[in-house]
Amino acid sequence: MRIIVTTYLSAKIGGVETYIERLLEMLVEAGHDVFVVFDVSHKPGTPSIAVPKGVPAYHLQSAGLESVIEELNAIDGAVVLANSLDSMLYTVGRRIRHAIAFYAHTYVGSCITGMRINRLPSPSPCEREFGPACLLNYFPRRCGGLSPLTMIRSYRQQVERRRTLPHVDLVIANSDAVARQFSTAGVAAETLHPVLDTVGGVARTEFRRADARSLVFVSRFEDYKGGEQLLESLPTVASLAGMPVRLTMVGEGSQRYAWQRQAERLTAKDSRLSVRFTGWLGSDGIAEVLEDSDVIVVPSVWPEPFGLVGLEAARLGIPSAAFSVGGIPEWLSDGVNGHL
Repeated sequence: MRIIVTTYLSAKIGGVETYIERLLEMLVEAGHDVFVVFDVSHKPGTPSIAVPKGVPAYHLQSAGLESVIEELNAIDGAVVLANSLDSMLYTVGRRIRHAIAFYAHTYVGSCITGMRINRLPSPSPCEREFGPACLLNYFPRRCGGLSPLTMIRSYRQQVERRRTLPHVDLVIANSDAVARQFSTAGVAAETLHPVLDTVGGVARTEFRRADARSLVFVSRFEDYKGGEQLLESLPTVASLAGMPVRLTMVGEGSQRYAWQRQAERLTAKDSRLSVRFTGWLGSDGIAEVLEDSDVIVVPSVWPEPFGLVGLEAARLGIPSAAFSVGGIPEWLSDGVNGHL
């Protein structure tokens, strides 16, 4: 089969990009003819998605939209697996002759920011149905930034994406939590397929005893990922556990320096605590850190669409501690593979 994989960013900054990199490798191993299209090229200094040898890669940012459309339409008998609702779907998708399957990694078309999070009075998942009323709540609940122009532009963009969804040939949702939002958006039940229906083999994994001595956080360093809340909890964890606690924080993002300063203040006050920041690590580096940990913490305060890192840890017998938000309860069973 000829498969055109499209995604927004060629930089490897989170779970979506990690998935794309593995997907390309596995499709090639399965014998498919694979093509990949990136909307935006990666920034210098950040790791990029590894494209397997022999896989043609197109970059809209440098090659231009018209040129890419012409080349993609020249591929016979292909299907498109779109991983974003940006230019590749609602611009190219309307002018490309191939069937399109959209993999929904997040709440596209269901929120002005796509995050479904309220930051005031405290960070929490938003349960509001997407619509004009969201504009009235945007600033009071601090859904996004403080620019009215950005709010209006983002709202219009999400409305356009929402209108596009019912016309896609197939929608694959990261979880039931995401699927419910697309069902509300008008995607027909026969077109919508949640990718995760069961915990599968996780419940049969032999998990280590979680004594909370060594914790690990693997994520983008953004406020909605809950790093601030995790750090704030460490003195209580150490007191309840009755032992020193070590936290390793793996990743990069806009909150790194704020979290580092927070960690420095905590460890200066409490000798039981130690916090290490590793920066971005590849798959092997993450596996090595996980192997040296007792518990992986997933403290997301937004409705995490999936939480792939929890399943990656489970493969190594590492239990998870996470908030019951978004798609996390679909793979994390309290008392089985961690604490919900």
